[in-house]
Amino acid sequence: MKSNFTQALKELTGFDGEPEESSVAFSEVMDTEFEEPVFKPEVYTFKDYSEKIADDCTRLSSTMVIEGEVKSDDHVFLNGQLIGNIKTSSDMNISNVVVGNVSAQNIILKDGRIKGDVTLEGDLFVGENSVIVGDINCQNLEVSGKVKGNCQVEDSAKFAKTAYMICDITAGTITSQQGAKIIGTITTTSNDPNAEAEFDFGGEF
Repeated sequence: MKSNFTQALKELTGFDGEPEESSVAFSEVMDTEFEEPVFKPEVYTFKDYSEKIADDCTRLSSTMVIEGEVKSDDHVFLNGQLIGNIKTSSDMNISNVVVGNVSAQNIILKDGRIKGDVTLEGDLFVGENSVIVGDINCQNLEVSGKVKGNCQVEDSAKFAKTAYMICDITAGTITSQQGAKIIGTITTTSNDPNAEAEFDFGGEF
């Protein structure tokens, strides 16, 4: 039998103080699995070698200062300072200073500086806050930062609007965004067997 208080509450509000069958318990709401927001990674036009998992790698921490030559067969993460040449048969990520020649398969230079020649079997990415003073020889080149030196690129060279180049550039194909500064000569090496035919006046001259 309900108390007088419960009966009065029902008459005033229409609610008798007991949950209806369709009501959802608070504990059930708390146990509901809410869908986590999906964060899409930033899309790069250039392969980000730093994202790949490397069990065997050489890491130079940001507190290290090395004078001398470094050789490795592993993926190299260079966050410290190096005065000397560095060479690996794998990829390399550089985010500090190298005073010396650099050789690798592929390199990402992010917030880094190199004073020396860069020789690669594959690709080179120069980030917006990065600087290279030296000659570059690679398969593909993508620059958002600054380069002073001659560039020999086997396939494609791409320059973002923030790129500042003081060099002579030779590449298979060259793409440049409006705003990029290039001081020097630009030469493309793509061979077109029909090039002469485009300038043929049909024997008129």
